[in-house]
Amino acid sequence: MYFDDILPYPFSLSYNCSNNVVEYQALTLRLEAATKMDIHRLEIYWDSQLVINQLLGDYEVRKPELIPYHGYAKRLLQSIDLVSVKHVPRKMNKQADALARLASSLTYLGA
Repeated sequence: MYFDDILPYPFSLSYNCSNNVVEYQALTLRLEAATKMDIHRLEIYWDSQLVINQLLGDYEVRKPELIPYHGYAKRLLQSIDLVSVKHVPRKMNKQADALARLASSLTYLGA
């Protein structure tokens, strides 16, 4: 199976957590979807430089709350034959930037 499209996948959190935890949760949800769809080749473009560098092994995972998410993401990645991981600055990703601004405004409004 091959997809050349962006697949939107909304989710909500029921508790307060750091931005990095949210990044890992979003990543693992998408990786779970990819494995369920039996995708064997995957290109990941992510705006969190920390998460990308941790996945690539360039950065060490030091925060205890990120260790389980990182381990789970790595296990999910092992089930995909060919994976490419690239950092995309948020300024270069208009869709992600718009969604981040929307989420921030909803949080500010107490929605």
